[in-house]
Amino acid sequence: MRCIHEALLHCCLSRSAADQAHTCRSGTFYPPVGRNVALLIDLFPRANHPLSEFAELLYLLRQHDAACTFFFDWEQVRACKRKQHLCEVLRLISAHGHEVALWFKHAFCSQSAPKVRQDAIEALHSMQRLYGTTVYVAKLSLATPSSVAALQELGLLVIGESPGGGTLTIQDSPQLLSQTQEALEEWEAIGRRSVRLSVLIDDI
Repeated sequence: MRCIHEALLHCCLSRSAADQAHTCRSGTFYPPVGRNVALLIDLFPRANHPLSEFAELLYLLRQHDAACTFFFDWEQVRACKRKQHLCEVLRLISAHGHEVALWFKHAFCSQSAPKVRQDAIEALHSMQRLYGTTVYVAKLSLATPSSVAALQELGLLVIGESPGGGTLTIQDSPQLLSQTQEALEEWEAIGRRSVRLSVLIDDI
C-alpha cells in the first residue's frame, strides 16, 4: 500500500531503478486493477451549478451502477454562503453511494506541515459538524513529504494532482454530463466499473 501512495504523490522512494522507470512519471503507476476504475469529478460544484443538472448526474451514475469521487475545494467550502444548499448536495452524494473528497490548495511557500495539518483538522471537523460528511480522501497541490505525512497522520488518504491511469478526472463544467456519459459508456463496453477512489486503492 505504501508504494501505491508514493507513486500517487510522485514520491518514488525506496525503489529499484527499473521500478522507478515505470513509476516516477506522472500517471504511469496507477493502472486499473481487475475491472475497477475511478471517476473523479474535480472542483465541484462550479459556480451556479444547477441542482437539476446535479440530479441528472446522479441519475446517470445510478443507471450505469457507477460510483465516483467528488473533489471539493476546501477554501470554497469554507467561504460558502449557501450552506443549506451545500448541505443538501453533500447529503445526496453520500446517500447515492459516492464519495466526498477535499482539495487543499496551498502555495508552495506557505505549505508548512503545521499549516496543512491545521487546515485539515478544521476541514474535517467542519465537514462532520456542519454537513454530517466524513472525508477520507484529500488532494494536495504541490505536495511535499512533510505535508503529506501531516494529512496521513489524520487518517486521510492523500493523492497528488494527477492520480494516474486507473482514474479519469473530469472538471465540473457545462459539459460534465456529456463527458461523464461518454466515459461510463466506454467503460461499460469493455467491462470496466467505476468505483470510489478509496475503493480502487483498497483493491490495489
